[in-house]
Amino acid sequence: MIPSKTYILASALLCVFALNFGSCNKKIVEISANPTQLNGPGLVDVTWRTQGFETTVIASNPPISGLPKTVTNNVGPITDKFQVTTTTTFQITATIRTNNAPFVDTKSATVTVRPGPIL
Repeated sequence: MIPSKTYILASALLCVFALNFGSCNKKIVEISANPTQLNGPGLVDVTWRTQGFETTVIASNPPISGLPKTVTNNVGPITDKFQVTTTTTFQITATIRTNNAPFVDTKSATVTVRPGPIL
């Protein structure tokens, strides 16, 4: 028996839909800092991205100019530059509403600032 063109097309479309559905439900929350150690104040690249969430907040402790930042939907990867003067933790918090309660995922990256040499 030779499969009909309709059967082959339907099977191919089903595979495509299955692959797309699986990737749409994948939730990603990532954040990284480069460099992770400084010998005194300096600039840090913070790279972050989310997928599968509705709202994302990027914050820092201690607070830094330009943060917190709130974005919606899938974002990134994005790299922002921040001036740090002391050890700082950058945190990403992503949220999506579900039937029962909000689903929240949080990740962080810390930059350690060591005091420079005493002159």
